[in-house]
Amino acid sequence: MPEEKKIEEQQPQQKKLMKHIVQSTNLDWVAYDEVKKILYVQFKNGGYYAYYDVPKEIFTDLLKASSKGRFHNMKIK
Repeated sequence: MPEEKKIEEQQPQQKKLMKHIVQSTNLDWVAYDEVKKILYVQFKNGGYYAYYDVPKEIFTDLLKASSKGRFHNMKIK
């Protein structure tokens, strides 16, 4: 499990990242900045979060997870 992440609720000014639309009842899309190791998550309820110091493996495992919301709750949040 990655160390606790600092979360911000406003979308940062940044270069455009590829958004991955995910099949989930909770998550709408995710994006990952490999250079800064930031995982961005947009929720279906409108919430938007940035998680810092996230290893790339966590992002790829999230994309592969059968339940994206459960993976987010157990491994990222």
